[in-house]
Order: sequence, then structure tokens, then C-alpha cells
Amino acid sequence: LGLSAAQYATIRDRYATAPHAHEVLGVTKRESSEKVKKRYHELMREYHPDRYATQELSPEVELLLRLKSSEINHAYKILSQKAA
Repeated sequence: LGLSAAQYATIRDRYATAPHAHEVLGVTKRESSEKVKKRYHELMREYHPDRYATQELSPEVELLLRLKSSEINHAYKILSQKAA
């Protein structure tokens, strides 16, 4: 197609089906940074794999917890950078 890596990344990001950061954290776009941070901590307490370290989980559940916590971290990082 003759696109540079940066052009491809821009197009991919625009049309990706991944949820937006606000949707991942369950906050509105007008939410205060304090509310976003509070919601981030709530979700990480719920989904962080270390919370379940004493329980025997299937590899699939462990993977899902890691993916979910990664998604939450990424969403918070995006929203934190926008607020700065």
C-alpha cells in the first residue's frame, strides 16, 4: 500500500475495535482525574492476578486476569497522559 509504519499505526488505531480507555475504566470523558485514578485502583484490586495467588486457577483464567489487568493499565496510562 505504500504506507509508512507511522501512517499504518495511525489508521490502525483509528479503526481498531478495541474499547476506548474511558470504556475500559467505566468512566465518562468528563470525569475528574481523581475519579479516574480511584476507578483504576478499584479495577486493579478486582482483576490483578496477584489477588488470586493463593487460589488454584486454570491457565486460561490466569491469562484472562493478566490480559484484563494489562488492558486496565493501558487505559489508565492513556487517560493519565491526556490529563497531564
